Amino acid sequence: MLKSKDIATLILLVGVSAMVSFFTSKLLFSNTKTLTTKVEVVSPVSSEFNYENKAYFTADKLNPTKDITVSGNNNTKPLGQ
Repeated sequence: MLKSKDIATLILLVGVSAMVSFFTSKLLFSNTKTLTTKVEVVSPVSSEFNYENKAYFTADKLNPTKDITVSGNNNTKPLGQ
């Protein structure tokens, strides 16, 4: 069994090693020059849609938002059986 003096020494050792590793990693891996970057400015999103290609967007084309109902098929023998 560990005595209370051993536990206190162990806690002190863990705390000191944690502080040393924290400051060492901060020294090695933290560089303010590599943490800055330049980003491009984007235009805001709008609800307008530009219909540029008239081959696909005309009045006589199918409406993809319209429900398609298939009915009227009373065939009890599918595939001509």
